[in-house]
Amino acid sequence: MGRTRVETQPQSRGFRFMDDLPYEILNEIGLHLPAKDILSIIRCSRRCAAIFGWSLYRLDSLNGHQALIWGARTGRLSAVKMAIAHGAGPLSPVIYPDYDAEATLQRETALSVAIENNKIEVARYLLKACHSIENVWAEKSYLLHSVKCPKLMEALLAGGFSNGVNTLGQPDTWNNDDVTPLVAAIEQKHPVSTIRTLLKFGADPNSKNVSSMRPNVSAFHIGLKSDQAPVVKTLIEHNADVNEADGPEPWSKTPLGTVLQQARSFCDEIVALLLRHGADPNLSTREPGAGANPIMLATSPDVLPKTFARLLAKGAHIDEEVQFELEHVLRSTKSDVLRWGSTFPGQAWRYTDHKLQILRQHSEGLLEQTHWI
Repeated sequence: MGRTRVETQPQSRGFRFMDDLPYEILNEIGLHLPAKDILSIIRCSRRCAAIFGWSLYRLDSLNGHQALIWGARTGRLSAVKMAIAHGAGPLSPVIYPDYDAEATLQRETALSVAIENNKIEVARYLLKACHSIENVWAEKSYLLHSVKCPKLMEALLAGGFSNGVNTLGQPDTWNNDDVTPLVAAIEQKHPVSTIRTLLKFGADPNSKNVSSMRPNVSAFHIGLKSDQAPVVKTLIEHNADVNEADGPEPWSKTPLGTVLQQARSFCDEIVALLLRHGADPNLSTREPGAGANPIMLATSPDVLPKTFARLLAKGAHIDEEVQFELEHVLRSTKSDVLRWGSTFPGQAWRYTDHKLQILRQHSEGLLEQTHWI
């Protein structure tokens, strides 16, 4: 019977020698070796992996925080925790050797990278790791402006960013208009829940300091012009001023004047909401008489008959002179609806005829007030 030969793999004496070295020596070696050599040694044993892995993170924290930035960008919370534990700073800019000192100051931080990539858990952890975020706004005032996710917005505001909820910043580098996070969320059509979160933490829908290039305009007026009914409803529910004009001039439009003049698809819904919250049915401009009153604006064939009826039911002023003028305008519109540039002449004619009927009912005291309020 032949003998079975058992082959054994030779062991590296160098490996055995390195694996038996004291922790302090291995650690010192790790701090002086290039990263590619450390990666090779890590494959030798678990002990080497643990010690030299620490060295890799420590070297990275001294030379640019790239592991931290990678973890923030990809959402690897474990990598972020390791980098922080080994000296990386959540607000320190990532450093690249090819950049000069001035460029380095403009580099991204782990926190900004996590926010821009919507990594909620990483952002929440970095916020807790920050000793203070007071200096963030000096260089990173746009952080809240780019947040779409309501959960991330909640985490940031609850984590200390609420002091920037009304701060001006640039959401886009190509746009020179500095706006508040609320205006940025409205104009970039972020979810309504994100807008609601901003309002919950103190965003002011009535402030006139919301845009560097549009003075005297509030976030509410910007919302009215955005063609987003749910946004407008949310702003009204959070105490937006339903009678404040969009400028200091006598002809500056009130919210009611703005909505009626635009005559968009959600016009009736917003008019009803404005009237329910106390909008003056006789005021479309800052100064009375500086522009057409709301009931006259509602004669447009693009405005629904029920919107016309709402204004009458809510107290739109109608005397003999106004009655005569309204009838004249409505009859003229019926005779030549094409003059208004309406897309659907037949519909415009029917709308106008219905408004004439509503006006007659109102003059005869037959209009059901409660139905339209």
